Amino acid sequence: MVASRRSRSVIRTFRLFQAQLAPELAERGITIHALDPGATDTGWMTEELKERVRKESKHGKVNTPEDIARLIVSILTEKKYPTGEVIHAER
Repeated sequence: MVASRRSRSVIRTFRLFQAQLAPELAERGITIHALDPGATDTGWMTEELKERVRKESKHGKVNTPEDIARLIVSILTEKKYPTGEVIHAER
C-alpha cells in the first residue's frame, strides 16, 4: 500500500513537471513524452495473470517488450504525439 501511494505521488509530480515544462521546451523544438507501458510481460507473468490481462485488455493481448520498443520508435520518429502527453500503450 505504501509503495503504491509513493508511486502515485511520483507519477503526479512527473505529470505536473511535464505539463509545465513541455510548452517552454516546445518553443525550442524539444518535445516531452511519458510512456505508460501498462502490463508488460518481461518474463515475470504467470499464465494465469497473462490470461486475466488478456481478458481485461482492449485488444485481447499482453504487451511484450518488443511492443513497447516499437511504440518508443514510433514516438521518436513519427512526431504524431503532442508534447506533454502521457502515451498509454494499448493492449
